[in-house]
Amino acid sequence: MSVVDRVDFSQDAPSLDYGTNPPSASDTDTDVFGGDEVKTKGHDPQAGSISTIFSIWSTMIGSTFLLMPWGFYKSGLTLGVIIFFCVGLISYYTCTLITRHSKVHKHLMKVATSPPDSDIRLRLIKPKFTGSDIVDFSEVCVHHLGRWSQILALVASILIMLAASIGYHIYMKDFLKSIVTCIYHLATKGKDRSNDFLWMEKEYFIKDLLSSLAIAMILFPICCMKRLTLLIKFNSFGVFFVLFSLFFIIYSSSYAIAHPETTVPKPMNMSNAFLPSLNDSTITPTPTPTPIPIVFVNHLENFSLGFPKLLGFLNLSFFIHNTIVSIFASKRSLRHTRRDTGIAYILGGICYLIPGVMGSIAFRYSDEIKQNFFNQFSADDIFANVARSMTLLQLMSIFPLLLYIVRAQIFKSDWRFWRRTSVIIEKEDPGYLAIFLLNFVIVLLTTTFASFYGEVGIILSYVGAISGLIYIYFLPVTVHLVILRRNNELRWYSVVFHVSLVLFGVIVCILQCIDFEKIVKK
Repeated sequence: MSVVDRVDFSQDAPSLDYGTNPPSASDTDTDVFGGDEVKTKGHDPQAGSISTIFSIWSTMIGSTFLLMPWGFYKSGLTLGVIIFFCVGLISYYTCTLITRHSKVHKHLMKVATSPPDSDIRLRLIKPKFTGSDIVDFSEVCVHHLGRWSQILALVASILIMLAASIGYHIYMKDFLKSIVTCIYHLATKGKDRSNDFLWMEKEYFIKDLLSSLAIAMILFPICCMKRLTLLIKFNSFGVFFVLFSLFFIIYSSSYAIAHPETTVPKPMNMSNAFLPSLNDSTITPTPTPTPIPIVFVNHLENFSLGFPKLLGFLNLSFFIHNTIVSIFASKRSLRHTRRDTGIAYILGGICYLIPGVMGSIAFRYSDEIKQNFFNQFSADDIFANVARSMTLLQLMSIFPLLLYIVRAQIFKSDWRFWRRTSVIIEKEDPGYLAIFLLNFVIVLLTTTFASFYGEVGIILSYVGAISGLIYIYFLPVTVHLVILRRNNELRWYSVVFHVSLVLFGVIVCILQCIDFEKIVKK
């Protein structure tokens, strides 16, 4: 789910999305994958603007681009573009609020605790910020809002990771099912298929169950490992897999736009459907009927009532808020954080917008567009299966990392009530038993959804609306208003504008529970 991909692999040392509790850039931390210590103390951040922009863009781009054609199809093309820009601009603005207040928090604390006439106070009036000066946004939330805000942010971050894990499992199940079907068809090409093996005879939901269980059995042992260094190295090539998938979507959509007849099921001539076989000598063969012309019906509207789903999962597509601080912590200078974030958002928006618009236009004559855009193509499409295979490998390498993020946020969090209620996680290292139990519950959850409810767009729209309300709209805006009030800089128009952003997030959540299409049909 951008999904959903919230792991930053761009740095030399593995950098993992910790949600609200990332490792400080000024401390000596232990490698989160159980390896050697990562020495950061005393080392100045060296990343420039170009590498920072690339890190933000690569972290932002997730598998939700496979949902974009379906989202624009549900909302209508014109309304979808409007919603896309609105959510993107709001996400960019609140992301800049996070970097802005995380950047100055440490210096403001030094100013507040230093004597009024000290040299330190004078030097801190106009400081030159570097990556080592930025602090995690959760510290800012705790200082201005209280401990509850950190817990709320952590819950939202874990919810996003769980939704991403569910979405990835659904995608992997679909890919594996199509690839196995393609291999079987190639292996039995020109042969009698009357005695198809078990896979081909079973109903559709049985294939989903078998594929989901196969994915779970392959990945569960990997998820229980403490060292995932090999997966991190493999994921450094993840951007190439994403670019190949984007190229496939753009190429196939361009071909479909030029050849719309390929997107419409061929009409069947039923005039002779119930006649006896032509092998019967008593029946005179009838002339070959003339082909039935293909009727093109445009199902893509400019404005449609299915827009709430696009509103929901776009929050996940543009969600970078819980990793932006970790990325800027490696930057040499924090002078141009808004510019770098804006450029990254523009690049990410292009990578989302082009597949969404082209995919919805290309298959406008189809009865529907699948929530997994690769399912729009036949299981026998070789080019599509190459893209499926590459994306499958990428998701299989990211899935264990997502589960590690969840367990790191739970076991290594500073929740005191955990330590009062659980014996398992009193230690810094929870041990294999705790890891096994947590991974078993999560994999069981993802397997259940992948087997019996594969509506990945619906799932991500709900989670995106809820978590987006917390981490995109509520927390950054509330912290910003509190700081303005303490500095006597709060104005009525600023209150109206920022409260409107929070209300927008609330409305997005409410709209997820209303199915306007069913209401209109009734």
